[in-house]
Amino acid sequence: PEIHDLARSVLAYERATVQRFEPLLHLTSGGVRIRCHGDFNLKQALWTGKDFVLVDVDGGSDRALSERRRKRSPLRDVSSMMLSFYYAAETALLEGVVREADVPVAEPWAQVWYSWVSAIFVHGYLDTARDAAFLPSDPESLAMQLERYVLARAFRQLGWELSVPSERAAIPLRIIARMMSVPRESQLPRA
Repeated sequence: PEIHDLARSVLAYERATVQRFEPLLHLTSGGVRIRCHGDFNLKQALWTGKDFVLVDVDGGSDRALSERRRKRSPLRDVSSMMLSFYYAAETALLEGVVREADVPVAEPWAQVWYSWVSAIFVHGYLDTARDAAFLPSDPESLAMQLERYVLARAFRQLGWELSVPSERAAIPLRIIARMMSVPRESQLPRA
């Protein structure tokens, strides 16, 4: 029932959500599109002890091959990894890694961790790819695209979570609610 209440709160922001994506239709400085991973997340970045190895670069078997081969903004992959960091933090709170009594204390720290890890990742990515043709030249356009792609990825994750209904649907619903500024009292309370 709590997940249904959160979903209703998010649905109340449907028009605002659609309007949030409108600027993506009119991009002028979006950068060159390239082939991207397509499903970039923590599970696809393996640490060898010396370096990271990226695996499973087929772009997700749930999409047609023609869809996976389409060139896109690499910011989609960056946003996908950011959402993966969010999932890691929320999963620790949701699936019993943290004692139930400690969840209210741990939740703000999970948000701090997610924010810092995401900021460090994005900073490192942009520092490495500085002046690349595939990045928007305008910092405002870059920030707008990154934020919209995170939101779009959260909706895609929500679709996946709803295909096999579980409490994990609360994770993408929470990030959507935060990004759409759904009032805090409408958001899903912790047990």
